[in-house]
Amino acid sequence: MTGRQPLWNLDLLLSNIDESDYSVPEYTYSVIDRLRLCHEIVREQSKCAVDRMSEWFNSRVKPSSFCPGDVVRVYNPRKEMGKSPKWQLHFSDTAKIVKKLNDVTYIVKGPWKENKIIHVDKLKLVKQFNN
Repeated sequence: MTGRQPLWNLDLLLSNIDESDYSVPEYTYSVIDRLRLCHEIVREQSKCAVDRMSEWFNSRVKPSSFCPGDVVRVYNPRKEMGKSPKWQLHFSDTAKIVKKLNDVTYIVKGPWKENKIIHVDKLKLVKQFNN
């Protein structure tokens, strides 16, 4: 539109060199080298963004742990027709922890036919009060 190639922010980081003085192999090598440098910059910025998002998410996580024999409620996201989602119980199934597979997965026995492997995020401990 203006009669010249537009300048991008990346062009300011990388020096503008006139490629007309290069032979084809030299030009190809310089383009590959600049693309490699751009890729490194993008990877570094992506890693910083991932670290920030991970730090934000982990600041809100409350780790949970259950023992075999604990009674838990299992997350069931089904929706009932004619009922507002606000009034639906999503943790409606009650089950019992059978075995801990690792830090985040458990084998659970519930009202269904077979035991299920369920992630810790889908479980809530049933609080029992003794008199």
